[in-house]
Amino acid sequence: SIVEGSDGAGKLYYKTTKPVKTGAGDDCYFIEIMERNLSTQEEKVIISTTSSFALPLKVVANKLYYGIYEQKPGYANAWFQGYGGVAVLREKDL
Repeated sequence: SIVEGSDGAGKLYYKTTKPVKTGAGDDCYFIEIMERNLSTQEEKVIISTTSSFALPLKVVANKLYYGIYEQKPGYANAWFQGYGGVAVLREKDL
């Protein structure tokens, strides 16, 4: 998403995945939402998580909306031992 920041500069918000070495042959992946100032090309991490993003990014009225994937119990299935996937909508003030 590209939006105009409070300083009048355009801001680009995007998702990226970064592997982090946690041991011999082991990796952990951090999924981040980045903010890039299109005037200065400076970037900063807005959100970092090990969960998967389930919804596209949306910026409305200086708030960033995003969805992450979570597993919850209570579903009638045997394959996933009663767990099911849900998308949880979250917001962050920019």
